[in-house]
Amino acid sequence: MFHWKKCIWPGILSIALLTVLALWAKADLIEEDLTAKAGKTLTESGNDWAKVVLDGRDALLTGEAPSEEQQATATKMVENAYQVRVVANETTLAPLESPYKLEISRTDGTVSIKGFVPNSAVRAAIGEELKQAFPQQTIDEKLSNARGAPDKFTDFVRFGIRQLNSLKTGKYSLSDGTFDLEGEAGDSATYEALLAELSGSLPAGLTSGNVNITAPVATPYTWSVANNGSSLTLYGYAPSRETADRMVASAKAALPSVDVENRLRVASGTPEGFEKATEFSLNALADMASGEVMISDKKISISGLAKNSASYLNVSRYVGDSVPEGWVVAKSDIRPATISPYTWNITLEGNQTEISGYVPNNETRESILGAARTKLGGDVKDDMQIALGAPDGFGDVTGFAIDRLTGLSAGSVSLSNNALEVVGTAASVDVYQGYTAGLSENIPAGFAVEKSDIQPASIKPYTWQAEIADQNLVLAGHVPNEEAREAIVTSAGQMVGGTITDNMKIAAGAPSDFQAYAGFSLKQLSQLSTGKVSLSAAAMTVEGDTADTGKFDAVQAALNGALPSGLSVATRSVNPPPEVPDYKWSVERKTGEIVLRGDMPDVAARDRLLTRSKVLFGGSTIVNEMGIREDAPAGLISNIDRSLSLLGSLKEGRVSITN
Repeated sequence: MFHWKKCIWPGILSIALLTVLALWAKADLIEEDLTAKAGKTLTESGNDWAKVVLDGRDALLTGEAPSEEQQATATKMVENAYQVRVVANETTLAPLESPYKLEISRTDGTVSIKGFVPNSAVRAAIGEELKQAFPQQTIDEKLSNARGAPDKFTDFVRFGIRQLNSLKTGKYSLSDGTFDLEGEAGDSATYEALLAELSGSLPAGLTSGNVNITAPVATPYTWSVANNGSSLTLYGYAPSRETADRMVASAKAALPSVDVENRLRVASGTPEGFEKATEFSLNALADMASGEVMISDKKISISGLAKNSASYLNVSRYVGDSVPEGWVVAKSDIRPATISPYTWNITLEGNQTEISGYVPNNETRESILGAARTKLGGDVKDDMQIALGAPDGFGDVTGFAIDRLTGLSAGSVSLSNNALEVVGTAASVDVYQGYTAGLSENIPAGFAVEKSDIQPASIKPYTWQAEIADQNLVLAGHVPNEEAREAIVTSAGQMVGGTITDNMKIAAGAPSDFQAYAGFSLKQLSQLSTGKVSLSAAAMTVEGDTADTGKFDAVQAALNGALPSGLSVATRSVNPPPEVPDYKWSVERKTGEIVLRGDMPDVAARDRLLTRSKVLFGGSTIVNEMGIREDAPAGLISNIDRSLSLLGSLKEGRVSITN
């Protein structure tokens, strides 16, 4: 007999078992998918500190949160993850540190960092920064996560890494927003740059605490100063920037006429008495036109060119007697002066001539003295010194200078290398006229008069005049300068007119208001038909003829009125215009006759009048007894027309016009 129950139960059991196995396998796949999704969400949001473990659709969240806010954010993200049912939050908070500290130390071959960071991402970023900054050194990292980091913490750490990268060895300590820095710079340039950065603008929120950077040690310890006559340069080392600044100040005090350039670098290792030795060096250099002093450890080397013979003796004595104790002058090469610029001067004042400056030798000195005594006379004082550096042609140009003084009553000629300067007062008015124009005539080749200031001779009394005749104006006498000459010529053309001849000469000694006096004088001359105005100091003379009564009255009123301040009228001889006869004209009507008498301004006017009379008085004989006279009064023709009209109404009669 077939038992169907015995056959079906094994099948049912197999199917059930396979179903359970399938559900279990699918549950594992769901857990893996949810875990991956939740983990990705946390990582992408910056919460990679959090770890998720799933049991079915139940999540367990663990890890150390950098802050309460991030702890809550991570929990919320996992809760919102797809198909997660329950989140068991077993996260903890990172410890709160105050003060928040971090320290980076650099030694030979190793960079160590310890302290606290906000999270793993910051830890990783700092680690990468260290690797890039110190690629050849081992990085020893001992960092822990902690809360309490200041704002811009990462910027503060980067700043510290950058400073340590400039040091040979050192340590950067950060406490909240304050840092300490100590260490030794690798070289002087780096030391200077580091100090400049630390004294400049720091990252926002960061302040400096204790900063102690040691300058590099220099061996040998060198220092030098070089002066080329126009600029002085300091080279080598100084123990600090403050010491270097003191050296610059000492250099400016010792040589105030030259520019000082500071190229000193900071380094440690100074020998004892170093500053005294540099002061000694600057004092020695001050008596030299150019030179150099070098220090190497405790040895001094000096070379240069003395300013003059006296300076050569002074600096030689100083170098021999004033070396600082414990120091030695290993080399001294101080040469007699070669002067640059090479200067020479000759001055004439009255009967006294003084010559100073430099000459190349005694032969040239004696030649100059002999020429001065022969050409200038009087007493000659010799203050010349012997020095090298005279330009080629020096003897010739000093002779030229003496010749220039012969045209001056007082003055001087100065030489600086190849440039001459001539100043003084001309010996006379006539000498001045051509002195400046001929100043460089026959000057030796290679030399030039680069500056001159020649004053005209002074005269007393100071005279000037202007004379007009036949529309020709002649200006003569004296003016103080070219500007005054031009102003007077311009005023003469505007006020007087005519052809102008300028015979004025430049001379000193004019009254302070000379141009005002000359202008007033020209104003009076403009009223004269012929005549002359002149000045002697502040006294004025006016003489001449006037063309009409109005101009005569204008001159008299001006001379009797308010004169320019200080001016007086010494002489006046102004003639009024001659008497002028009346300008007369008349017309008379008789039986059968019209008689025209008197003056007409021109022939055309007369002929027009005759023609009109014939028309008005057709049957009468027109008798012309009129002459020609140019100075007709205004309105004459219109008055004549009215007279003819009036006469036309009369049978007989006479109409006359006077002026």
